[in-house]
Amino acid sequence: MPTIRWNVDADGDWATATDWDLGRLPDNRDNAVIDTADPHTVTFSTGTAKVKTITVGADTFVVSGGLFISRLGANFGGLLSVTGGQVSLVGAAPSNIVSAFATGESPSSMPAR
Repeated sequence: MPTIRWNVDADGDWATATDWDLGRLPDNRDNAVIDTADPHTVTFSTGTAKVKTITVGADTFVVSGGLFISRLGANFGGLLSVTGGQVSLVGAAPSNIVSAFATGESPSSMPAR
């Protein structure tokens, strides 16, 4: 289970492979980590991405389209913003979301346990 890290101290698009330290996009085997020195925004906008886990430091993770799946939990220290598309946080591990913003067509839901 490799860890793959956002490798630039800048805003960017999830789908830019060169912005990740392993030179490829995170996949379902990976623990994806976005934790830059200064808070930035990483945007997921199209397609389907499935990761093992995702950890976001003080940064903002925006889902503006597509389907983003974290199979075994998530930890968002910054903002999770869902303005389009879908986010699925599944699995046995707990998820921690400090701050979230969601917009969508009715009906929309964000269940909490």
